[in-house]
Amino acid sequence: MIDFIDFGCGIGGSIEWAKAKFGGETHLGIDNRINEIQIATSKGFNVIFGDITSEEIKLPQCRYITMLHFLEHLKNEQQVEKIIEKAMKLANEFIYIKVPFFDATEYLKNLGFRLTWTNWIGHTTNVTAEMLKKIINKFSIQAEIGYLQPILNSKSNEIIPVDAPVDTIVYNELLGEKKYIEFEEVYRETCCLININCQRFEELKKIINYKKVI
Repeated sequence: MIDFIDFGCGIGGSIEWAKAKFGGETHLGIDNRINEIQIATSKGFNVIFGDITSEEIKLPQCRYITMLHFLEHLKNEQQVEKIIEKAMKLANEFIYIKVPFFDATEYLKNLGFRLTWTNWIGHTTNVTAEMLKKIINKFSIQAEIGYLQPILNSKSNEIIPVDAPVDTIVYNELLGEKKYIEFEEVYRETCCLININCQRFEELKKIINYKKVI
């Protein structure tokens, strides 16, 4: 059994993050982008090319699984649920998920704004805290869902006019002047920590340092 598997490992940054945050030496990364896998391999990471949504992919048991900015690239909520279920069968201790924050879409729209990543073409499923809660509740398993990195006001470069072009990465003056507004409950990320059978679950909650919402 290895220490951890990273779903959607990219060029290896999320593997490094997981190792630094949660520990473990032996790892496996998986991604369906061959260029990313080639770079990760050249950096010395243990990774494989493959589609994690495929039933043909066979992965080893591990202590924990990370999915860092991965689930939002899946086709729909049903596929998100299947991937979480697959992870629960492989991880012996815990699962940690991070996705971009999508929970304030309507709130920001009413103010004339949106977060840059809300309608990126690659973000095919806007994974919210409520969606994660709905999925987790189906499995009757302990989990903590929270928010990370508050965005306090409209000065943030991640805040753009609601009618800005699709795939806008960051605010610039060509998008128009932004009025200053202080926000309520706008963040950069949503996270979910799922307890499979982890003796240090309370310790992990402190390490992540999130604002619990569910």
